[in-house]
Amino acid sequence: MKHRSRFSSILGLVALVVLVVTGCTDDPVAPTPTPDAPNSSSYTAEYKDGVVVIDSASTDRALISVDSTKRNVVFRTGDAALANIAVGKPLLIWRTAMGTVKSVTPSGGEIRVVLEKATLPTIYKNASISYDNLVKWEGATKPILVDAKGMEHVMTQVGPDSFNVEIEWGDFVYKVDWKMAGDNANVTINVEKKVLQGLRARYTLAGTIEKFRTKSTIEITNGTTTQYSVENSNVAGDVKLSLSVIGSGNDAVNFEFPVTLIKIPVNVGPLVVVVNVRVQVVINAVVPPDGSSLIEATFKYKSGTGFKFSQGNILGLGGAGEHKEEKIKAQTGASTPIGVNFGIGFPRLEFKLFDADVLVPWMQTALLVGGDFTTGVHPCQMMKTQFIGAAGVDMQMLGITLKRNTTLWTMEKVHLKTGDCK
Repeated sequence: MKHRSRFSSILGLVALVVLVVTGCTDDPVAPTPTPDAPNSSSYTAEYKDGVVVIDSASTDRALISVDSTKRNVVFRTGDAALANIAVGKPLLIWRTAMGTVKSVTPSGGEIRVVLEKATLPTIYKNASISYDNLVKWEGATKPILVDAKGMEHVMTQVGPDSFNVEIEWGDFVYKVDWKMAGDNANVTINVEKKVLQGLRARYTLAGTIEKFRTKSTIEITNGTTTQYSVENSNVAGDVKLSLSVIGSGNDAVNFEFPVTLIKIPVNVGPLVVVVNVRVQVVINAVVPPDGSSLIEATFKYKSGTGFKFSQGNILGLGGAGEHKEEKIKAQTGASTPIGVNFGIGFPRLEFKLFDADVLVPWMQTALLVGGDFTTGVHPCQMMKTQFIGAAGVDMQMLGITLKRNTTLWTMEKVHLKTGDCK
């Protein structure tokens, strides 16, 4: 009886499990995605005496062309709003340009105006300016690569929303594949070094970057900037960082790759803030002829970057948030010491007013992998990852002499440590 009772209990448990498993035959219902908040902006301003403002209607009627790089603006004559433009006066043209007038040259039915750089407090006595925008990749502008000589390299379109480009820079060949997939962007960045006609080093980032929100606030009171903030939320990605090197020699590269992958214009009142998405590559490697290293790590993160200026101080905003590193590979060795470090700052965000004057030189999440192997009395092999948030602050366009770099967070993990590591 005892055995039969136990067997009956087991049968009852099995029947209960079967009932639970077979009784829920409906497919699970996917959660309803939360709709994105609409873009918003706010603009109230009191201009300083003598500032000339060309409103949207006059800009539409009179503007012929603008060259933001050279600060040249050409109007057609005849619009009454142009009569007040004069050398030495600050000028604000609706969503086109801003500066102090350097020269005015009439020619036929046109007027050519050349501007000099002017800060925001040159234009505003009092102002409250803010925006909150969603950055999505769908419909973004076609990527253009500009090298240090000022030459443009248009990325080749290989699909409806896909682009790639290849450029040689020093001993390296840089390749970028970029696909704008609506809310997300799929990106692959390869950095390759060839030695003696053979591939000896390859550094790669590959994965997905999600949409994110960017918001900013500027407060100017009595001609002085009292507050400025920029904050990017949901800066999220799922990317693999990898390196493969064989006897590639010594390299020390800290290179802001000269490519603006995407330009996102944000309109707020008569102003346009352009968000440029860029890349920074950092390589520091010492690989002897018989040395090799294979390192991989997948980074998954949902973070926030930003800073706030208030009462003369800089405060970091955002944080590392949810993050993890997984799928680790670490193989490094040689008969003499070897060390390899590879990092990418991406997305590296630059904020410019009218795409001409820098508001924020850079703000980025950075992913790094590294490995080293030492011989001798204390042989040791190590592999580390780092996840970093950082920003460059330059308050010049806001009329304040303050320029610095600030670290928002640094997260380091040791994934491999073998041997006599001191």
